[in-house]
Amino acid sequence: MLFALIALGGGCEPGAIYGPETPRVSVGTITNRRSWTAKGNLEDRDLAADGNINTIAVGRAGSSPASLTIDLGQACTFNFVVVDHGRDELGYARRVEIATSIDGRTFTPQASGPGMRRVSNFLLNSTVLARYVRITAAQPGEKPWAVAEVYLQ
Repeated sequence: MLFALIALGGGCEPGAIYGPETPRVSVGTITNRRSWTAKGNLEDRDLAADGNINTIAVGRAGSSPASLTIDLGQACTFNFVVVDHGRDELGYARRVEIATSIDGRTFTPQASGPGMRRVSNFLLNSTVLARYVRITAAQPGEKPWAVAEVYLQ
């Protein structure tokens, strides 16, 4: 069902490919993920937005809380954040916080909720306009936090 939501939901450029070669219909304004850059304290953090579900950014031992900030390259609108844990389906956080920013300095909390096995979904309270998305594993799980891909709609 989640894959169907991703396939039908908006937020990507026309013809962009997400997941295993699934074309998307554009109804939002999210930049092409090739223009995204990632910062944070995850090992191989760029792998969280490389378009390859088989590569994974992982929280570092002793770095708490694990956090990932994605610069979308320009301000975009969205209201749904998906964190796919890829092949490490147990690499989810017990509690995740989502915050957004226009300038990369001042972040506004948008959602907080439990992480889930394999894929964690977060519906924001409303549609936001933001250039930066910060995703934080506020309460770690049993395994290091794994982020194979982040999707926005």
